[in-house]
Amino acid sequence: MRHEFLSAFDRLLKIGFIRKTAGDYMSSLLILGGGQYGRLTAEIAAERYDRICFLDDGLPKSETVLGKIEDCKMIAPEFDAAVVAIGNAETRKRYTELLSNTVSLISSRAYISPSAVIGDGCIIEPFATVSAGVTLGKGCIVSSGAVINHDSTVGDYCHINCNATVAARSTLPCETKVFYGQIWSSESNF
Repeated sequence: MRHEFLSAFDRLLKIGFIRKTAGDYMSSLLILGGGQYGRLTAEIAAERYDRICFLDDGLPKSETVLGKIEDCKMIAPEFDAAVVAIGNAETRKRYTELLSNTVSLISSRAYISPSAVIGDGCIIEPFATVSAGVTLGKGCIVSSGAVINHDSTVGDYCHINCNATVAARSTLPCETKVFYGQIWSSESNF
């Protein structure tokens, strides 16, 4: 499966969706994690970054995979920005806190209210909705089709999965995962 990722990534390089790592670039991004979230994050990042590279413990070194995740403190300063694209909340938190150049990546196909506050290091996928008055903590993943309804607070390192909903005026504790299609409400959980 890891080799399929490299083949798919190489195809993106060939068609110019993601540019190669050699040469001068206007902006560069290091993604920690080259698995499912890493691939998706690279697609979102390609909207605004010229150079995209990875650190991953399970992939062989290459032109775009520069080493293991533990190398992040040494390699990340070479990049304009970095983001941790790892599903496990504890791991995402540990590595995000090591980095000084984290950014949030928001798909241009997501809806983010102008009054929403997005923490550092978040990944917001296409077709996600972050409504008015929402506060999204650091290092959160908001998957495709997820809805965070108005005036809600989502703690650090949460994951709102595909088609899940955080009900209006709810508070989601840190490191909580709202599963596919689930509705989270502070009043009662379904």
